[in-house]
Amino acid sequence: MGGGSRKTITFLDGEEHDRLHRFMRSEYSPRALERWRPEIIRAIVDRQIDSFAQAGRAELVEDLTMQVPPRVVATLMALPTDDAWSHPLSRARRPEHRLQAAPGGRPLRRRRRPGTCSRARPQAALMPYVLGRRDGSGDDFISHLWRRAPEIFVSPWDEHAIYGNVKAQFEGGQSITAHAAANLVYLLLTTPVRDELSGSDPKPAANLVEEALRLFGGVAFRPRHAKEDVELAGEHVRAGDLVVTLNLCAGRAPDRYTCLASVDLHRQAPGDHVAFHVGPRACAGQALARAQLGEILRGVVERLPNVRLDEDAAPPVYQGGFQSRLGAAARPVRAEVWRMTAIGTGLDGRVAIVTGAGALRASDIRRSPLACAGDGRRGSPSARRCRCGRGSGR
Repeated sequence: MGGGSRKTITFLDGEEHDRLHRFMRSEYSPRALERWRPEIIRAIVDRQIDSFAQAGRAELVEDLTMQVPPRVVATLMALPTDDAWSHPLSRARRPEHRLQAAPGGRPLRRRRRPGTCSRARPQAALMPYVLGRRDGSGDDFISHLWRRAPEIFVSPWDEHAIYGNVKAQFEGGQSITAHAAANLVYLLLTTPVRDELSGSDPKPAANLVEEALRLFGGVAFRPRHAKEDVELAGEHVRAGDLVVTLNLCAGRAPDRYTCLASVDLHRQAPGDHVAFHVGPRACAGQALARAQLGEILRGVVERLPNVRLDEDAAPPVYQGGFQSRLGAAARPVRAEVWRMTAIGTGLDGRVAIVTGAGALRASDIRRSPLACAGDGRRGSPSARRCRCGRGSGR
């Protein structure tokens, strides 16, 4: 995602990274989102639903959740939004990789399998727009970054630093949100929560977004290198060791959540998860992602009142990968039946540690259905009890 430059949000560290991170968070500020949500995000969601609503059937991943985030990100960057321009880029983003931990704590490497795409396609598509906005006079993400770059980057830097960060935002803002949106719609259609979303109170819908992120966030895991010696989950991690956090597993940690595998729209702290990480490397675009998820949920609830999954289709199966999802080859069979092909993983657990020698250790990793576990903290008198009555509902 770095686009060949070390001065991207992915690779920078220290104060230079923090300046870039603050800039990116400011680009997706609450004030900006207040304007973008109805004018851009909601309009794009409604147009996508319009494209298939009258047909009576659709593939909700390919026709909705995979279509909205690319168009939103492209609009905010003042890039083309038509399929002819964006589709080749989405195909270029799908090479299969094998993650490898090198001995001695060297950086994580990705081994590209033969026959996959190179960096040339996104660079050929994006670089002309990067170079064309060098004066920073426009009102879009690329122009804003050019304008602020002298304050952010330590010299030397050039157009490749701009391109690398544009590419990282363009790619990261699409696929992760698209997978999370598919997971969200899947939960809406497979759990008894719809009645709670029909009133005027916006909290249940917002909480369903958070539950989808907790249970099936768009990213399965993230690699990090330890900057100093630390004890983590009973393991001694040395400075320079590679640590791989299983984000999805953390959302189902039995010592942190009750009814950990169930959807509960009344948790005391619905945003208490690590779908977007925490700290200085938390996702800078998480507010934009949440806004898109909320609008996709609104669109499905309000505009597709009879939507349901295709009961005759094959069930989703685990596909795996860096941004893990489940998939099924399903087909619609009658009007008002809709199908899904991508949802998140179903792993439970907490943390996996990869040392410099490449050893992987994980705790409490297992497949789990969307059913109440009834464990964790029980019977807290100050907490709202969950639907099954066996947990405190955190």
